[in-house]
Amino acid sequence: MKQIIASLVAMALLGGCTTAQELLQKRFTHLPMRMTAAGHVYVYGSIEPIQDYPLIIDTAANSGVLPIALLEKLHLSASNIVKEEIQGATGKMEMLTGTVSHISLGDQTISDITFIFFDKSNSALTNGLIPGIVGHNYLKNYCIEFDFNNDQFNLAENGCPKHITANLKKVPFVIDDEFIKTRATFDGVEVDVILDSGAPRSFINNALLSLLENVEIGEQTSTYGLTAHQQQRTEIHQVGYQLGKHAILEPNMYVADLSIFDDLGYQKEPFLLLGLDYFRDGRLVIDYQNGAIYF
Repeated sequence: MKQIIASLVAMALLGGCTTAQELLQKRFTHLPMRMTAAGHVYVYGSIEPIQDYPLIIDTAANSGVLPIALLEKLHLSASNIVKEEIQGATGKMEMLTGTVSHISLGDQTISDITFIFFDKSNSALTNGLIPGIVGHNYLKNYCIEFDFNNDQFNLAENGCPKHITANLKKVPFVIDDEFIKTRATFDGVEVDVILDSGAPRSFINNALLSLLENVEIGEQTSTYGLTAHQQQRTEIHQVGYQLGKHAILEPNMYVADLSIFDDLGYQKEPFLLLGLDYFRDGRLVIDYQNGAIYF
């Protein structure tokens, strides 16, 4: 593919043998990492038979999303397309779902994977393409790395190579209902956290805001989820907390009672949706196989 940087790792052969670590490195794939105007991370991948299509990396999407216009090009049979009610960040809507034969990011391919088909025309890139989304049902198979220092998105099979996570902070997580869940502590209060790489910034709900002191309140704006329903959000600044055992200070995040929070059971319970903003000065590694976040 034109957009993919092939991962060619030099092999050090000792006595004609290849170590297990080197085998892992051979399977590591590097892709150029790009950013939408709204701050979403995307890469170019292939959805058989479509080549070189932009796809946002979204750890909090249970399945991927593609524009309806791609249905004809994918040659899906009518029996393979069903209508379902889908919960987005800001509301629910009926959408089409279907199973595609293959999706590949670089040479990392998964077969028979479900996508939602929905048009969000206001998210078009400068080249006119509306980016799709790669979600949990693809990402769960890999160690993934957002390398903001080098503008690369990297994938590896069979867990993360040790050299990728060396000298990084570690936070364990569990997969709960296809979400990456961990815990954070705000002013002594422990709360649930979902890691959402599809969110440029973090969100907390008002139940958590009410427990915090000395939070600087900023301007109010609107946010739009996949369903394009509008909800109000308020900027807050200089929010400190502990993610696992590690101190975090986020310069900017939002507070909002998003519809998805209700669906997840966090209408009244303090909650953090952890976005990418804090990690943009370095690297974020997610080891799905071993249940750990590194940064």
